[in-house]
Amino acid sequence: MGRIINLPDAYKLIAYDELGSSNDEAKLIANDADDKTILWTKIQTKGHGRRNNEWKSPLGNLYTSIILKPDIKPIDAGNLSFTVAICLYRTLRTFMKDADIGLKWPNDVLVNGKKISGILLETEIQDNKLNWIVIGVGLNIISSPSDVGISISDVIDPPDIEEVIEVFYHNLDACLQLSLAEVREEWLDNAIRIGENIIVRLPRKELTGIFKGLDNDCRLILSTDAGDVLISSGDVFYG
Repeated sequence: MGRIINLPDAYKLIAYDELGSSNDEAKLIANDADDKTILWTKIQTKGHGRRNNEWKSPLGNLYTSIILKPDIKPIDAGNLSFTVAICLYRTLRTFMKDADIGLKWPNDVLVNGKKISGILLETEIQDNKLNWIVIGVGLNIISSPSDVGISISDVIDPPDIEEVIEVFYHNLDACLQLSLAEVREEWLDNAIRIGENIIVRLPRKELTGIFKGLDNDCRLILSTDAGDVLISSGDVFYG
């Protein structure tokens, strides 16, 4: 798979030429794997994101998953998506210092207003205890799947994928040390459309209002005609 990759202490990398999905493989081995086990594959044949949406995975982009076994409550696991989002922001900023990079709630990272990455969190919970969490990340390095996406190569000459992996996981290790308050603050510092009108699509309805920010649990605060609404999950669109 190329040169030796320098990772933070206690991180272990398993490299593959091809997988169906790095997250699916990680879930299969998670119970027996060590904390901070990383899977990286050159190609995914069945890559997917939230709601099982297809994530096209040709050669040259980053497809990786990490198995974590943190001592946290299951209800708090979802907040790790914000941690990973700021990790991706830091990683992209390392390579694209002058690019227009922004964070879109809950965990999208945009470059020049277009999506450059995907984050997928999956967990196993038993008896109200979190056994493990698998965090999958796809990052467009040399290609993007459609005109709504963007890749690093659309902005700069792309770095080697091994370097991207190193920078990403060193950033992740640092970001995992942050408190939720610190994660929230950094996320807000780099978020887009705060103070503007947005549409939030929920399973049974849509809400329109002003994006005021995040509460202390990283829920979206939407100012509507009926008052402020706290939203834990949904899809955000811009009018």
